[in-house]
Amino acid sequence: MRKITNATRGTAAIEFAIVLPLLLAIVFGIIEFGAVLYNQAVITNASREAARFSAAFYTNPANATAAQPTCADVQNYVVSYVNTYFLSFTSSSFNASNVSCPTTTPYHDYTGLAGVVSTIRIQYQYNFMLFGNLMGLLTGGAWAPSLTLSAQTAMRAEDQGP
Repeated sequence: MRKITNATRGTAAIEFAIVLPLLLAIVFGIIEFGAVLYNQAVITNASREAARFSAAFYTNPANATAAQPTCADVQNYVVSYVNTYFLSFTSSSFNASNVSCPTTTPYHDYTGLAGVVSTIRIQYQYNFMLFGNLMGLLTGGAWAPSLTLSAQTAMRAEDQGP
């Protein structure tokens, strides 16, 4: 009887060693996917803010020309916004190449109002770092998944002149 009780002394440590990789994969997966969802929300809000920035402009009464932001202005606005709020575990950075210039398309609705619609599109390739490296350790090979985060907002241009 004494030999049977002594034989089970290390079972808790062995069971923990077996369960630990699965537990770590779940915890780091939750952290990484939480960061992905947060970054998607940041990109979505950045596209809304940039569309508003592009659509709301002011006509100078002195020369009656519209001072609508240029493509570079919109890109710099988005890059500044995203880099302020973005959460990343990798060395990749968000830059102007991730933002497509505002396209202006004719806008017509059923009440006869006409105008121009500014469309802002943001795309970012999110490379998993924590979760990817952990899965690589568990599978015994290189595993570097990525996910494309994108957002698009269209807003009708509004001249804020007098």
